[in-house]
Amino acid sequence: MQKAPNKGFRRVKVFLRPEEREVELEDVKDVRGLLRKLGLREGDVLVIDAKSSSLLTPDEGLSDGQEVEVRRVISGG
Repeated sequence: MQKAPNKGFRRVKVFLRPEEREVELEDVKDVRGLLRKLGLREGDVLVIDAKSSSLLTPDEGLSDGQEVEVRRVISGG
């Protein structure tokens, strides 16, 4: 039996901070889609590549198997 094509979607491992939770999401193409699946707004979190520690923008594509950290933005006033 042949495996179905990926169709451009990726599986991404997500580390949520400060909740200290880890989830794996499927069918995610970019950061915006990842946040949508998590029910988070773009302005409320930072998304960081776990390996390079670089900040990812909402329109940035994600690779299959990529690991990212989602940190809530906390501000005081």
